Amino acid sequence: MCKHFIQSVISLLLAALAFVPVVLAQTPPARDLSGIWTPRGQTDFFATPEMRPAAKERYDAVRFGVPKEEQGLDFMDPAQACYATGPSRQLTLNRPFEIVHVPDRILILYEFQHERRLVYTDGRGHPAGWKPTWMGHSTGRWDGDTLVVETVGQREETWLDGLGSPHTEAMRYGERFRRLSPTSLEVTFTIDDPEAYTKPWGGKKLYELRPDWLIMEQINCEDFLRERVERVMRRP
Repeated sequence: MCKHFIQSVISLLLAALAFVPVVLAQTPPARDLSGIWTPRGQTDFFATPEMRPAAKERYDAVRFGVPKEEQGLDFMDPAQACYATGPSRQLTLNRPFEIVHVPDRILILYEFQHERRLVYTDGRGHPAGWKPTWMGHSTGRWDGDTLVVETVGQREETWLDGLGSPHTEAMRYGERFRRLSPTSLEVTFTIDDPEAYTKPWGGKKLYELRPDWLIMEQINCEDFLRERVERVMRRP
């Protein structure tokens, strides 16, 4: 009886071990953020600190006459003028994006405005004399299973969110990407801009993996620009 019991236990262990590779094959590594991600729920913001006078003046200009819970004035929105959004604005939008791992860097492809972003993971620092750009300069490193990203050198014409929260070129924008499960991603972000705010602030957002989706093109100014181009082309 003891012999049969031992054989049964061995058979069960062998069956369990045979199942392990299948489970591992279905579970992506913690440091693999690849895939198309869509927002799940709204952005959870930390408490927004007091703004410096110049930043408060800019914020009030785009909030004038707009209820607090609504978006900023559309005609003053840089995105409506075909400006690029910047990484923090992309994060707060309810639009999908794709993460692609390539050697020494991570590529993020956004559906909105068809924008893209490079995060360098080869250990480099931020270049001296960086001329501010729409997406800034991003470097990343791994802290356990969390990708820690810092971005500097962003042009201050962009809004941080749809409400019109401003920033300056001195801002250091931090993100922490962590895969909570095979199909869920958490991104925590921090705004550290001493020229615009009295202390750092930020928020958190959750995303769901969409393995069957494709990143499409959504160009915010397409209709506006098409009308302008067609009007010019109709001239004699």
